Amino acid sequence: MKSGFSHRKGRLLPAAVFGAGTLLLFCASGCASAKLPASAGTVPAAGQETDARAALRLQIEADVAEGAREEGLPSDIFETGNLGAYADFLIDGALAKGVPAAEAEIPIAALVVAFALEKSGEDSRALGAYADVAALFPDSDFAAEALYRQGAVYSSRRQFDAAFECFSALEDSYPASPRVDDAVVQAYLVAEMVRNGVRPLKGGWFPWFRDRNAALAFYDRLYEMAPHLPISPRLLYHKGIFAFELSHEWFAFDKTLEAIDAFERLISIYPDAQFVPDAYLELAETYEAGIVGAEWDQLSTRRAINYYTDFYSLFPEHPLAEAVYDRTVVLTNLLAANRLAFGDFYYSRHNNLRAALTFYNEAITLAPDSPAGKDAQERIERIRRGERSERTLVDWIFGRYPNYDAGDYFDAPSLKPLDEMGFRSGNAAAQQLDSPAAPANEGYQNPGED
Repeated sequence: MKSGFSHRKGRLLPAAVFGAGTLLLFCASGCASAKLPASAGTVPAAGQETDARAALRLQIEADVAEGAREEGLPSDIFETGNLGAYADFLIDGALAKGVPAAEAEIPIAALVVAFALEKSGEDSRALGAYADVAALFPDSDFAAEALYRQGAVYSSRRQFDAAFECFSALEDSYPASPRVDDAVVQAYLVAEMVRNGVRPLKGGWFPWFRDRNAALAFYDRLYEMAPHLPISPRLLYHKGIFAFELSHEWFAFDKTLEAIDAFERLISIYPDAQFVPDAYLELAETYEAGIVGAEWDQLSTRRAINYYTDFYSLFPEHPLAEAVYDRTVVLTNLLAANRLAFGDFYYSRHNNLRAALTFYNEAITLAPDSPAGKDAQERIERIRRGERSERTLVDWIFGRYPNYDAGDYFDAPSLKPLDEMGFRSGNAAAQQLDSPAAPANEGYQNPGED
């Protein structure tokens, strides 16, 4: 009986599949000297194991020769096509996993023939052959290998979506396969090609539209595939950089948020990764890009200062530490100028000296030697001398706001009678102590008195 290969619908299939439902494991013709040892069910000695491996390789070589003839390839392609190294790789992997030699013969031979088709430029037929192996041996590492080779073929044909789907399916269905790490790396290369704008080919030949945004989804899926691999920090960093690029190209704020999220995850999850210093700088520069000026909200300024400060505190020996510190000083001066602007608003527009003093003191605390800090100190001295700001046009028409001088520490609403807010004021209680309705020693008692 033979375990060669039959041609069905243009694809390579084990001939035994069409028999009585049993895979025939041995060749009866053309390979009589390559029969496997009868003691396949026992643990062989070292010499027996070597003999079994050699016999398996000869059997596979014979099967590949027959399958190659049916596929229209040279029958000696095993030697001339340099397929021996790939066959050895598959054999060693199967035996290391404890797969019986008899069970490994047919799928390995099928994979080698599919690999021969791939190397011969028959991409479509190779894809079909790999798909058959994955379908016929779904619970084995041979299916994982077939998916990996399919992904590699799709990638070479610039069918990026199909390639990424194969690598992703390999990780989903065969997480224990030794090919998982290789699949993650290949999927990363696919994502990089999409990110760099390599034009995809529809069906492997027709030029199609670029879609660089798809790289962001690829990065997310890649991180799910490999959260603990050495490549994971690189994935988050590249996603952040790319999302930031897209935000500039398309003025898309949601891409800026994706960049911030990627960098923050990198810093928090992988604090020792080589990309962490760059992530701090990218975050700081991202927030700094949102700064409009001293007259506007300063949330972006504060966050940029925080990340710059973290950078030169955590990496004092970094070549950019001094420049980052100088940048922090500039942003702190901007924040002080913002506090000065608030103080001037309350001083000049609202006649609220107490609020003005609060903001002037903040400006001095932030940057005492900056122009804003010095101006704030000069304003405080004017307030202490009792100088008032000049009247505005609105002041001349409607009059000034009520004067809240520097010694007034109560807001206008706090002067509202306590009785109206559900409490009894001290004065009202004292007035009622001797009234007929509230005789002495009854009713309200001051808790501070004995």
